[in-house]
Amino acid sequence: LASSFLLLPVSERGSKAKHIQYVSGVKVVSYWGASLLWDLANYMGAICGVLIIFAAFKVKEFTGAQLGYVVLILVLYGWGMIPLMYLGSFLYTVPASAYMQGTIFNIITGLVAMVTVSIFQLLKPHIASSLKKAFLFLPNYCLGQAISDLYSNYDTLHLVETQLLPLLNSFPLAHFTLEEICTGGSSLIDKCHEFCQLTPAPDLCDNQICDGYTISCNHD
Repeated sequence: LASSFLLLPVSERGSKAKHIQYVSGVKVVSYWGASLLWDLANYMGAICGVLIIFAAFKVKEFTGAQLGYVVLILVLYGWGMIPLMYLGSFLYTVPASAYMQGTIFNIITGLVAMVTVSIFQLLKPHIASSLKKAFLFLPNYCLGQAISDLYSNYDTLHLVETQLLPLLNSFPLAHFTLEEICTGGSSLIDKCHEFCQLTPAPDLCDNQICDGYTISCNHD
């Protein structure tokens, strides 16, 4: 879709239609402003189509409370990508070549850039951090990273609300202060050990939580 915004500027310059408009008195600001508004209007139609698809397939990560963030990301992407395509149009004289090379550029600066950052995130996190900052001027990378972060944030929040919080609320010492735990004797600490046996990492739970309470009580 982004590469299609190259076609009209390149074709109008190649056919001298833009030159004729300038000679007829059309201002540069008026010409590019009208082009931008028209392309944004068409782009908004594409956004609506994407939102309808998300709603039809009930993609909960991008609907409901998340819908506003998705719309904001897509709108900002349009405001960044369309002017960039206008700048790129001055490099071409043939619309077909502009479209093909623009598509390759968008793939490299979007998908390839994200994959590169993801690989370095596993191997060299400090390099990945530098690449993230370096790629921030690329609208395609920003779109992909924003959508990825939005999905990850929702997934993490959903995990916390549905699994972690109920687990913490069921923790036998969750509603006791440290003073109450210490004065309650070994019975409360025993409950802690029993609870840890139900967790995926009982030894870690015993060492980090239950033994921590014991040390704190002995210290006091």
